[in-house]
Amino acid sequence: MNVALPDQWFVTFYPEPDIRYNFGDPITGQTGRFFLPADLMVGRDITKTLTVSLEIGAPIIKDYPVYDFKAVVRLNRKF
Repeated sequence: MNVALPDQWFVTFYPEPDIRYNFGDPITGQTGRFFLPADLMVGRDITKTLTVSLEIGAPIIKDYPVYDFKAVVRLNRKF
């Protein structure tokens, strides 16, 4: 879900599909099979062709270990 804000800013909820369910055999450190993160991206269109954004993710349900914290900085150029 993408929400447009004033002055070319935007917020995106769950920009990447990090939600996971393990149907296979349990792995070391796994207490369950489900991983659900809180994932949010905030960004701004600098020009019509240049966008900068920051994505932050942290697990809400971490029965299946994927990551403890995720931070991604993006600089996108549109052609």
